[in-house]
Amino acid sequence: MAVSADGTSILWRTGTGRILVSGTTAAFTEVNSLPGSSVIAADKKDAKVFYGASGSSFYVSKDAGWTFYRSGTLGSSSSPFKIAVHPTTAGDVWVSTNTGLFHSTNFGATFKAVSNVSQGWDIALGAASSSGRYPAIFAVAKVSGTGGIYRSDDTGVSLLLLKGDDVFTHFFLDFVVQNQ
Repeated sequence: MAVSADGTSILWRTGTGRILVSGTTAAFTEVNSLPGSSVIAADKKDAKVFYGASGSSFYVSKDAGWTFYRSGTLGSSSSPFKIAVHPTTAGDVWVSTNTGLFHSTNFGATFKAVSNVSQGWDIALGAASSSGRYPAIFAVAKVSGTGGIYRSDDTGVSLLLLKGDDVFTHFFLDFVVQNQ
């Protein structure tokens, strides 16, 4: 589920492979312009903007989730897993996929792949390392051949391994891979 920045629109991916949208008090309506398998997110700054990703395609809605258009591509990805959205900058999005991590600063029109990341299973933005800086990026990913949990304080230029070759990480990574 994704909720607009002002709380007036809800986008919901059901367990039966449908994407539904509802405004303020309206009933849910099916969104036919977005594949039912899409991962979804809402922009945190612009209440009219929602995002979706399916296969290698990235989709954007600028009418509060009612209609989507294909905006950009995620390299050769076939499975996007999560969309993370910057908390204060409209159009700044990250996507974790089976082929790596991707970043866009223009509402998904273009994406830049994060170097040395061959798989990205999860991604989140957290508190910046110091006031006024870009949020920290946390990812469960395979970087330069090593799977683990990583942090970046420089928009993905460098990735610091936080958890790697221990029992927890192997269990987690095995679970994620088996459940793709």
